Amino acid sequence: MIKKQGKIYEELRAYLNELPVIDTHEHQIALCSNNQELDILSFLASCFYYPSDLYSASIDYAGKAGSTDIASKQDIVQFLRDSSNSFDDRYEVWLKFHKRTCYTAYAKALFDGMRECWGLADISKNSLLETQEKMRSSRNQDFYDKLLEKYNIKKMIVNIELLHILNGARFNRQVCLFVLDLPSYHEINNMSSIRKPQLQAILGRNIVTLDDYLEAFEKYLVKSIEFGIVGMKDQSAYTRRITYEYTDRGTAEKIFNKIISNPRDNFGTEEVRPLEDFLFHQFMHLADKYRLPVQIHTGHMAGLRNEIAKTNPANFTNALELHQNVKFDLFHGGWPFMGEFLFLGKNYPNVYLNMCWANAIDPLYSIEFFKRALFTVPHAKILGFGGDTGTLEMTIGYIELAKDNIAYALSDMIDMGWIDMDSAKSISADWLYNNPEDLFGLGGLL
Repeated sequence: MIKKQGKIYEELRAYLNELPVIDTHEHQIALCSNNQELDILSFLASCFYYPSDLYSASIDYAGKAGSTDIASKQDIVQFLRDSSNSFDDRYEVWLKFHKRTCYTAYAKALFDGMRECWGLADISKNSLLETQEKMRSSRNQDFYDKLLEKYNIKKMIVNIELLHILNGARFNRQVCLFVLDLPSYHEINNMSSIRKPQLQAILGRNIVTLDDYLEAFEKYLVKSIEFGIVGMKDQSAYTRRITYEYTDRGTAEKIFNKIISNPRDNFGTEEVRPLEDFLFHQFMHLADKYRLPVQIHTGHMAGLRNEIAKTNPANFTNALELHQNVKFDLFHGGWPFMGEFLFLGKNYPNVYLNMCWANAIDPLYSIEFFKRALFTVPHAKILGFGGDTGTLEMTIGYIELAKDNIAYALSDMIDMGWIDMDSAKSISADWLYNNPEDLFGLGGLL
């Protein structure tokens, strides 16, 4: 998608197509069942990040084709997803707003993925309908498996609700590896958030004390490790500043006891914050104990209308200092905080820098990051790709874009004489495969 002329780029880009890839962050379980009623406009409007650009461009959206017969609460994406509205009406609305956002990386990567997977020729109504028929007839597990093989995706590190998986939900065992999602276990503000059924069940009694809660969580963690998780994941940046103060146990226990003693009350964010911070650090001690890497969301957040300063990677410095034996996998290129992101990778031996999602947020930022990272950070600490999607078509579009970005950056470094072609190929293999294999201890699983 971001192409560069010249033999050096072309040789390196062709080499990247041969490399195996570990997708370091996904939200899909690598299963695909046929849907003979698939609606392509609803599909496109459900593809994670692209709809947020449609939202962003649609402040003047006023209903179907300018009419007033759609409820005011039905926004543009809801309208596009609702196949009870006619295809023609939805196409007219979609085309108007797609044209406003068609040059973003979200849009271009998605539609490149649609071309790669389905041969989508253009965005005409006929082309979309022809693609819809192909998807209805052929979008199945065989389609999915062949694309994984074609693009050399060997493993996906998957972040979904692990409880469903532990309870027997199906997933593709050949591809998927899981992380334990942490926020719901340290965001405690009422009795139900303490007495989670899975924790009570594994403890074998009601949770009454802070010690009970910590014991139950550790038992649940051990059960998850025995199942095969390869790490923990925390995305609290969506709701709070990622600075976790080191709270003493006495303070945390007072808050916990107050919640237990008032089982029908909900407590405010600031009131429970010391308890949340305490639990987070306890979980990091467990990550150290069980040698689990921890993935941390930094930078840009999915959707719209959130506050970016709280996600600055630099906010996480105190946790990096306190838990020096825990390997932290910092996400999303820290976008837009490149300087702070690079600094943490350079300054802290326990920090890895992950470009999941970032390649599709901002390709030029990603190219610049890959070049500056090579100057500043040991290249063994860079993870080059994670789709961070729920749809294979998006993952394919994003991996192609990531490879373009890496090839562009490393060919520039060859042009300036910093590295040679053999070094560039070795670095590429590390960023896309060897480094995540090492970080997540996957040598025996691949």
